[in-house]
Amino acid sequence: MSYKTTVTGSYPRKEVQKDTLRKPSVSEEESFEMIKWAVKEQADLGLDIITDGEGYRENMYWFYQLRLDGIDSINKIRKDFTLGGSIKGVDLSKTHGTKGFGIECAVIKDEIKNLKTGLAKKWRVARDNTPSNIRVKQTITGPHMLARFSVNERTDLYPDDISLAKAYASVLTEEIEQVINEGCDYIQFDEPVWTENVNETKWAAEILNEIIEKFPNVDFNLHVCGGNAHRKRGFFGKYTDMIEAFKILKVDEIHLEHCSLHYTMLDVFNDWKFNGKVSLGVIDQRIDNTETEEDIINAIKPALEYFPKEKILLTSECGFGHVPIEIVRNKIKILVSTVFFFFFFFIISNHTYSSSEIKSYNCNIKKSTSIKNISPLEMSAPKIIKIIYDSKTNSLIDYLWNKKSVINDFELISGNINREFIEIGRKGYNKTLASKDISNAIYFKLNLSNLSANLKKQFIRPVNYNCS
Repeated sequence: MSYKTTVTGSYPRKEVQKDTLRKPSVSEEESFEMIKWAVKEQADLGLDIITDGEGYRENMYWFYQLRLDGIDSINKIRKDFTLGGSIKGVDLSKTHGTKGFGIECAVIKDEIKNLKTGLAKKWRVARDNTPSNIRVKQTITGPHMLARFSVNERTDLYPDDISLAKAYASVLTEEIEQVINEGCDYIQFDEPVWTENVNETKWAAEILNEIIEKFPNVDFNLHVCGGNAHRKRGFFGKYTDMIEAFKILKVDEIHLEHCSLHYTMLDVFNDWKFNGKVSLGVIDQRIDNTETEEDIINAIKPALEYFPKEKILLTSECGFGHVPIEIVRNKIKILVSTVFFFFFFFIISNHTYSSSEIKSYNCNIKKSTSIKNISPLEMSAPKIIKIIYDSKTNSLIDYLWNKKSVINDFELISGNINREFIEIGRKGYNKTLASKDISNAIYFKLNLSNLSANLKKQFIRPVNYNCS
């Protein structure tokens, strides 16, 4: 069984936004079109678990507050938040700085009631437009965050943040029930403000448990991050400081930041013996650079000391809603390709490879400059060939044509004792190119000294490739 891949929640809108934290509202029909586009994007990229993209949201809290009675979401009041923890060792270029994060927040004016987000319809649109083998989870902003991102002017109704969070939880429960009635069996709560005030996390966990207990046949996940508006971390409370909250949580899955943290996230599991799944943040959505296979491998390896592979999901640390679309696509592509074409062969096997032993070669076809020079082989040859090779044992791990594994039909056919080249041929034709009897055989030869390669077949001009 390979690792499952997923997204945190948000996906960029198709149209570039002036401010990804304050997006304009859209109609129901527009939201459906956004969902159809987002789920196709995610499915085409090869993810196992997706969301509706959340593109229709103004942001993750205004979306709910604008659609509730008792809240003034037009005449907002600015509210500033604390750092939540020490910033020692933090890369400040990826943060909102030393003063913390602040934004305009909705104002509580009356009893909170009548939530009208239409999430049930939205989830149904996502499900109906997604292949059946891909799971669609519904993301929900948690009651703790909604309470903290409110300015409470009705302390006679809600004397503290606990009572206010419970009021939000009540209306969220009604909305969740409608989503579940549409067929959804996978709910994710997002609670980024846990890291802004770790002292509130235990009562926040108790409120989540009250919701979870009402739906015993649903898988619940909790995502806790450092708040990442505009791709900048805002809060720095550590997971290890909220251990008592984690211990009482009744979730089936926990989604935590990992790859970019200034401390070791996995330490939380030394004291919290969690039996559920972990969604591991192995992609940093704050940076433009695309992670490498080795980056992802190095992020996963320590988690295997705490969780078996079947309980590890791979994802980004936070949502992609603030990230340019091409960067998002590149990051998801490397995540998916690493899982399916790399880990499957060496992490789940009994043999443990070092990253220096595994070599990955990507070869792109060199097209003929003139149509007169195009050979029959070039017309049918794969545009991209990928080789994953164990240099220590001189063995072929995977061989892909146009991103599809064809290793079951091919084999390493030369001894390659000096490791000067890699030669791959179709099974059943275990002969080198020097042999005369190679009719109908096809060979791919990669020269390791200059990373040039060619695909050959008898009596037909070879097709050349450039590799990296």
